[in-house]
Amino acid sequence: MNMPRCSGVCAMMRLLALFMQLLSTTANRHVIYWNSSNTRLTGDDYSVQVNLNDYLDILCPHYPASHPSTGPVETLALYLVAEGQFRGCVETKEAIKRWECNQPYAPYDPVKFSEKIQRFTPFSLGFEFLPGHHYYYSCK
Repeated sequence: MNMPRCSGVCAMMRLLALFMQLLSTTANRHVIYWNSSNTRLTGDDYSVQVNLNDYLDILCPHYPASHPSTGPVETLALYLVAEGQFRGCVETKEAIKRWECNQPYAPYDPVKFSEKIQRFTPFSLGFEFLPGHHYYYSCK
């Protein structure tokens, strides 16, 4: 099957349409340093706007092994919680434990957990996100 030949303008329009399609499927990475020194997390309403196929990268608290901390080191567990649990800082059995930050002296870099924001997941421990919904993370 032969495609009809296009003029230069027509070919550019096809190329632009392909580029726009590829651009709309490009995923973004949103990085959050989850520790007490991140002032963005201590505000009243910190939020990250994500789209399907984006990634949320959580970096755990980290301390260089060569410089031991003089105070207590941060270790924590992160949970996916309902809005009511988040707003009221209420712990319930419905909270879904997503990650555990328990290696503050990990070699080289902080431990990183990545959550792919996707409608369907092939992984048993993955989470499926619905477009247009709000999701809340909390820690203890």
